[in-house]
Amino acid sequence: MPEIFGIFPVRLAFELIETGQIGRGRRRHGARGMGRSRRTPAGSGMGKAGKFPRLALAALVTVATVVVFTNLQGSGVRYKPSDRLEGLSVHQKFRLFDAYIQSHVFETSVGRVPVLQDLFREFEKLRKYAVPGLNLADYDESCNGYYQDSLSDAFDVEHYAQKEEDVKVNFFKGGAKPCDGKHRHGCCFAKHREDACLCLYDGRRDLVSEVLDPSGGALQAASRMARSLALSKRSIPEYKNLQDLYGRVLMNLGLDEDPASRRFKLLIYVKNLVYMPPGGFLMWHTNRYDNDRVSYRLYMTSTDVDGGSYFKYWSEREEKFMKVNDFHGAVRLFTNTMKSDEETGEPKHLWHTVASETANRFSIGFEILPDQIIALLDSCDGCWDGILATLKE
Repeated sequence: MPEIFGIFPVRLAFELIETGQIGRGRRRHGARGMGRSRRTPAGSGMGKAGKFPRLALAALVTVATVVVFTNLQGSGVRYKPSDRLEGLSVHQKFRLFDAYIQSHVFETSVGRVPVLQDLFREFEKLRKYAVPGLNLADYDESCNGYYQDSLSDAFDVEHYAQKEEDVKVNFFKGGAKPCDGKHRHGCCFAKHREDACLCLYDGRRDLVSEVLDPSGGALQAASRMARSLALSKRSIPEYKNLQDLYGRVLMNLGLDEDPASRRFKLLIYVKNLVYMPPGGFLMWHTNRYDNDRVSYRLYMTSTDVDGGSYFKYWSEREEKFMKVNDFHGAVRLFTNTMKSDEETGEPKHLWHTVASETANRFSIGFEILPDQIIALLDSCDGCWDGILATLKE
């Protein structure tokens, strides 16, 4: 993992901007970020079985997202760096961004980021795999407690940390394979140990005969930490196109890497490609075991009901839950690894979850390098204004 930069002297940056020593640029509208938040009392949801001690974590901040369907006009606009911070180097800009990302998930609309629009159009094609009327709670009862944890504002940190370590590390010790990842229905229907997957799919309806088989292999129960459906990389024709288009995005953002190299292939690897119908969720986790090159992530979301699903995380610095409602065309940047704890020296990780109550939610995620993050923000209409406004508060 690259060096996590120290905090840039943010106050100095603002002084330089205000005195004209750094280019002001034209005034832009603020980015879709965390914005103004509404505090609500912490709840007392019981979530996963009461035998685990609960950790109530302060107040839930709900981010109200205006319903805006993405306008993809502007596709083909050439990458042009913003002049908002033209007096700062890439390294200095990243320090500003890193100061922001330590306690926030950055969000904007794909309509503001022309360099991502071809990729998003290809990604949108996956909506043809949505199943009308599907609710995953009808097909699984075993995970209802975990689902409630994702909806609530309290969860057992120690329990989830152990679950994530088991699923990602311990179940593979000694060369073991907890399940068959090549099975046509997904590894959760080809388990070598009963607890290989979080959910048993033991509901009143049969997922295989009603959903997986009719999809022709496109949908699988493959996630070992979620109640959701993976889009099979071996069965959907769009998968290779998505990787190739993301590679093109990175090159347009200045990546200097041989497309035939292993490093390049790791970067364009799709970290997440998931269909989450109503009743679906991804359990509380950190992704601490999942970084190939960096901890920074770029995610995009396509949904049929704005606000019907959400991404929620615990902000260690602000000691708050942050709930970010999904909307069609959402683009998010975050890191799953924050600066080291001053007392222990251990890095901190982003606890986060995803849940859908009423939406058919599709998501795709990739790793992204610091230089490409800055190039993307420079090419985005208004993104820096939102970041700077938050840092200035």
